[in-house]
Amino acid sequence: MWRRLTGLLVCSGTLWFLIVPGVRVIAGLCDVGSRSGEIPAIAWSLHRTMTPRHEAWSQRWLASARGEKLSVDDISGTEWPLFGCCFYLWATESLHDQHLRAGRADPLGYSRAAVDAATNLVLDPRSAAWVRKHWGERYLSQQDVFYRMLVMAAIISQHRLTGETAHLAVLREQVEGLANELDAAPSGLLADYPGQCFPCDVIAALAAIKRADPILNTDHSAFLQRALRGFAGSNVLPPGLPPYSSDALTGRPHDASRGCSNSGFIMQSPAVWPEQSRAWYATYAGSFWQDDWLAAGFREFPRGTGAEWYFDVDAGPVVHGLGFAASAFGLAAARTHADYERVYPLTAMTLAFSVPLANNTLLLPRMLSNATDAPLLGEAGVLYCLTRTPFENTPTTAPSLWKLPLVVWIILVVELGVGGLLARTGWRMFRTAGIARAAGRRVGEIG
Repeated sequence: MWRRLTGLLVCSGTLWFLIVPGVRVIAGLCDVGSRSGEIPAIAWSLHRTMTPRHEAWSQRWLASARGEKLSVDDISGTEWPLFGCCFYLWATESLHDQHLRAGRADPLGYSRAAVDAATNLVLDPRSAAWVRKHWGERYLSQQDVFYRMLVMAAIISQHRLTGETAHLAVLREQVEGLANELDAAPSGLLADYPGQCFPCDVIAALAAIKRADPILNTDHSAFLQRALRGFAGSNVLPPGLPPYSSDALTGRPHDASRGCSNSGFIMQSPAVWPEQSRAWYATYAGSFWQDDWLAAGFREFPRGTGAEWYFDVDAGPVVHGLGFAASAFGLAAARTHADYERVYPLTAMTLAFSVPLANNTLLLPRMLSNATDAPLLGEAGVLYCLTRTPFENTPTTAPSLWKLPLVVWIILVVELGVGGLLARTGWRMFRTAGIARAAGRRVGEIG
């Protein structure tokens, strides 16, 4: 009996963790959306299965008032729940836009409650307890770029998806207040937290202001043109990219230019300055792209500089120079800029390392998320990246299906080859144990 049970467990475990993920990766790679501006089918299925999970988690997390119990030093516990909600909302918007363009099934038909739950989590003052500790009760009217950007983004997404107008007064207040404050700032930058300014969050706030204009019937085009000063001159580093962090008052770079911040910066910049964004992306790809005999992706530090093996909460794991966050959100930057020669290997790496299970759980992104406060952040981030579309119509030539990094082939061989051998072994254990048991019964009957 135990041998049969062991064989059954080996078969089922192999199917679940190796063979099915391998098959799903191959299906994803054969999808034209993995090599073009179309949204791949796996993004649609991931969104459909994530939606009820995200809705239930958002409601539980908010009802628990968990945000009020966390330390300001708990970055993943404070920031990630809200950022994950915005990733989910942005992805839903993109899928809804695809529905309007191409007649696909409307994701809002099953996601309205999840959209409202995600928006409520971002806007609830309890979720902002950590920024209130930083800035006091003026947290919505001074500095605090990161949280105020998320507030604007959530309201914009909810309104565009559902037509909800209850929060438009808050949106207008944030748009006008943040635009005026940035315009008056000597450097063109503001801080996320006291003494901490991250240019990639400022560009996301500017993108939100731009996206709010059609909703509020306002025009911030002149301000946005002036705002480019925050990312020019002495505020940037050679060869012309913003630093990971800066001095908000002077604009002076505090750190090197890094992949995790550049990918986040450049995936947002087309919404504000399309032409400048093209130049930034070309510079980024020229200085940070790594394509060697084993893998391809964006480095955390420019070639020839920085650590080859590294980890922090923003970068994630850095392996042989390649950054997990830099490459994951580099996929969003590449898709936005219609760089399909990089989109395809990045998609291949993303799918292969995600280990997509049969129930649409992405195993590695789930493991790298905060299990208590943001269990779906990694999957929402992958969903966001897969649903980016080019900011302008660009003639495309899809790369060859066979042009894959070697590490992807290795993963597929392990999943399908080794997985097949293990499944065969498990099945033989199950089958031979059953035969032996039947033979034993016959011998007993004869005796």
